[in-house]
Amino acid sequence: MRELLVSKKQIRFTLNAIVLIACIWLLFRKYNLEEVAIHTKSLNYFIFIVSVSISIVRIWLSGLRWETLYPDNDAHLSKWSYFRFSMLAHLFNRFMLGALGGDIIKTAYAVKEQKKKRIKSVIAVLVDRIVGLISIFVFGILALFMTRDIYGFDLSKLLFIFIAMVGFIVVLTNKSVLNFVERFLSRTRFLQSFMGKIIRNWKESLNYYGANRKKVFYSFILCIPIHLLSFVIFYIFSRSLGMDLTFFEIVFAIAIMWLITALPISIGGIGVRELSLIWLLGMFNVSSEMAITLSVMGYINGIIVSIIALPLLFDFRKKTKSHISRM
Repeated sequence: MRELLVSKKQIRFTLNAIVLIACIWLLFRKYNLEEVAIHTKSLNYFIFIVSVSISIVRIWLSGLRWETLYPDNDAHLSKWSYFRFSMLAHLFNRFMLGALGGDIIKTAYAVKEQKKKRIKSVIAVLVDRIVGLISIFVFGILALFMTRDIYGFDLSKLLFIFIAMVGFIVVLTNKSVLNFVERFLSRTRFLQSFMGKIIRNWKESLNYYGANRKKVFYSFILCIPIHLLSFVIFYIFSRSLGMDLTFFEIVFAIAIMWLITALPISIGGIGVRELSLIWLLGMFNVSSEMAITLSVMGYINGIIVSIIALPLLFDFRKKTKSHISRM
């Protein structure tokens, strides 16, 4: 079983590596990356002090949203842990599958700290991510109606994806559907042992969220500043590059870009992020090279935040407390 699991991981990593290499090859082959380098070198790097500061505030707010959605009032992590693990998730996002691969690391750290709350730690991260993706998609849809004319875009396809996404969430939260799945799993011992506990904990968590709707509402409210700060960062970048884009056009492009790069089809979202921005910003007559430069700026910002997060791999606060207790 372990060998099969390892082989699946190897196959998945190989496929993602192939996508990464293909995307990078396409970028080098089709676009003028020398022009991208010239645009990047001409930047005022003071702008990254502002963008990194905004990013850290955004990550702190993300930690608060995660705390809000934790389905156990008696087993919360400390506020420091929520922030620290969110920073580390950002760090590991640089080289894990998709742009949200760091969530796996964040979950692992939470599980390690809450040893007897393993499933609920996983569910808290999952629900936090679902709330984040739904809210950013809503931002993208709303911004779409506030933009100017878009070239070559079929609105019906985006609306279809939105309806499908909402339908999936409705099914996932329907107790009748979950009861049917639980009965189906009970017929097979392997499936029951593998998924049964997850389904039971998910149902229990739904009861918790149903009884604490204010917390769910609060988590969606927190999404407003979290996403707006992300959009503001890219809007500042676009203005520094001299792009003639409105704030709503940036909101639309970045929201859809995040949804695309959330898919685990590349390593760190590299390549997929750039190609998606080329497509999305091309609808507003932005050149491919400028779209790539904007993506590179976002990646540089992420690298700087990741470097700041590196010391958080070691919980010095915990060690200090342990040293004081021994004294």
